[in-house]
Amino acid sequence: MVQSPTQQEALRILQLLKSGTPPHARLIHHIHVGREKWLEGMAWYLNKASEANLSAVRFLIGDYGDGKTHFARMTTYMALERRFVTCEVALSREVRLDRFDTIWREMMSKLLSPDADSDVPKGIEGILNRWCSQINPEKNPAQLTEALKKLDSIPNLDPDFRKAMQGYLQSWWQEGDTTVYLQWLKGDSIKPQGVRVRIDRSSARAMIRSLVLFLKHLGYSGLVLFLDELELICYQNYPIRDSAYEALRQFIDDAESVPSFLLICSLTTSSLHGQPTRHSQLSCPCPKGAVRRELERLPSAGYSA
Repeated sequence: MVQSPTQQEALRILQLLKSGTPPHARLIHHIHVGREKWLEGMAWYLNKASEANLSAVRFLIGDYGDGKTHFARMTTYMALERRFVTCEVALSREVRLDRFDTIWREMMSKLLSPDADSDVPKGIEGILNRWCSQINPEKNPAQLTEALKKLDSIPNLDPDFRKAMQGYLQSWWQEGDTTVYLQWLKGDSIKPQGVRVRIDRSSARAMIRSLVLFLKHLGYSGLVLFLDELELICYQNYPIRDSAYEALRQFIDDAESVPSFLLICSLTTSSLHGQPTRHSQLSCPCPKGAVRRELERLPSAGYSA
């Protein structure tokens, strides 16, 4: 049985609705009605991602005001209930698919864990600090050594990502500088000791996979990433659109190699039909044909209000 919102929560919901903004993930269920079959479908994906390491890409399609963001946040609520880490990234002029570093930087600042004590995302720093605080080498010196060994035992973890996690943990307990590791994790060009490369599009697949594997190592079920406002790609000039389409194709192709990872993209119906260049680019042959398959499944798998 769903509990009624507190007075403070009810006032917050009213304030958000008044401003035209859907409530945050932990409040959205108080005002949600309908779409039971779609929620059952999303629950199936979340359960399979948690239990069987399923990965998938889904599209939410509808016009402005149809409730794409509402449905995405309801999915976020269900994901948090199943101990997924979630992240909502809205594309803009500054956050673009053709520039993976901008997407990654937003992800690192907007990661929301089920352990968070508020709806305000604490990002990767909050997750790392919680992990570090659970290890107490002052009480038991062997705990730090054991934690570092466990990081070494995680299979398929990118070596640079592993070094950064180990360095952050050691710096935390030695009262060293953790900032350099956070800067690297957020895509800055700075390289901590032992780390060889920066995070960019060329390392996108390895870093997303490593992030999900690390989250699962910490006891989370996986990662649910929402990419909102994909229709903004249509308003970019041709070279940027071309690069953004390729990045989207790469995201879809790579999803199969990342366990317990759900990528959910939202876009308007008109963006599928109003821009011939978008259709011709996304439906072009590609090595795995992943984008073609997803487009063919859009009418049944997408969100259509």
